[in-house]
Amino acid sequence: MLKLAALYDEIQRLAAEMGASQRDRTARREAALTSFRAAASAPERLRERAAAAKTSWLIGKPGDEPAAAHDPPAPPAEHTVLACDGSQIFPDPHGPALCYLLNFGAVVLRYGAQSTAELDAVPHLFAREEEVYRGEIGERHAVSAEEVGVVRSVLEIETLLALARAETTRPVVALADGTLIPWGWTRDAGDTWRRDMLARYLAALAGFAELGVPVASYLSRAGGSDVVNLVRLHDCDQEPVNCDQCPHLGALLAETGGRRTMTIAEAGQLPCGGPAGLCDADLFGRHLAEGQRSAVFRTQSKVYDGCRSEAAWFFYLRAGDEVARVELPGNALRPAWVGAVHAVVIDQVRKGRGYPVALREAHEQAVVRAADREAFGHLLERSLVRSGSPVRWSAKQRAKHQPGV
Repeated sequence: MLKLAALYDEIQRLAAEMGASQRDRTARREAALTSFRAAASAPERLRERAAAAKTSWLIGKPGDEPAAAHDPPAPPAEHTVLACDGSQIFPDPHGPALCYLLNFGAVVLRYGAQSTAELDAVPHLFAREEEVYRGEIGERHAVSAEEVGVVRSVLEIETLLALARAETTRPVVALADGTLIPWGWTRDAGDTWRRDMLARYLAALAGFAELGVPVASYLSRAGGSDVVNLVRLHDCDQEPVNCDQCPHLGALLAETGGRRTMTIAEAGQLPCGGPAGLCDADLFGRHLAEGQRSAVFRTQSKVYDGCRSEAAWFFYLRAGDEVARVELPGNALRPAWVGAVHAVVIDQVRKGRGYPVALREAHEQAVVRAADREAFGHLLERSLVRSGSPVRWSAKQRAKHQPGV
């Protein structure tokens, strides 16, 4: 039981602190925007500084004029939008059988003289030993939630590619939810499973280019700071920028006892600390007008090291009261395709009243609700009983359903 009354004073203090923080954030956002526009006025100098910089933070490298603001082109009168989203039931180590379920919503929306919609859900059950256990040379451990997420990401993009291969009408734009950058994955030769999954993921991205279909992902309430870090780069007084040899950082670390996790006020003491705590959406929320997109920027994610053709690019889009981040693989970085993605995404956002309608419908098809989870559990138990397998829950799980007092 949660005693809300015991939290009342703390919640009021939280609300007051957030109000003060928001006022401070507004002032720092305006200063960062001024600095961003100053940096963008000398784009070649900014690119040179970014190329030579040694920093601990990712810098978005601009592919065109950094401060550009592009109006949306009109979407084609006849076009198709594909979308895929996924949901899951994670493996339960306390349940009667170790397995997990992935459910994918697949959506095809055709616009034009004869508009049509195809909505479907595609479930996958993973229960084989090689699917639910990891380990080498006799060792094994149950698949983790993070590893389930890796499988889901791969199958989402492969499901989306299958939709693109089956679609005969053109032009087509394919949309995924979230990021195209597989953060936390690795190319380490020692982790063969993740390496193989990454290879499948990149092969699927390349498949869209082979079909001539642009693919992009849409991040609502994006928290990236790649472009804000360009502002930090501009504000730094060192030449070249080298965080490991920064005298200001060294002095501040001496004051904080070597603690590198700083408050915004502490970071603000550094020449590059003005934008501390801000994200790219703070900049572009003021820089872009409704419907406009930013320049394209290249991510520095090391996930894509050695495969420049797939490296993710991104731009920001002002869509209603939100600034979204749209990511594209490098092989989709063609002016016509970027324009098509911009046109279709902003049209989808307007049709969806703030969020792309194709992705919203894909989510609705994919979501596994509480009743679905319960029905899945009952079906699993009945099937185990019919097969003669014992249905054993852990003592912890049984205790949750048997009050002790």
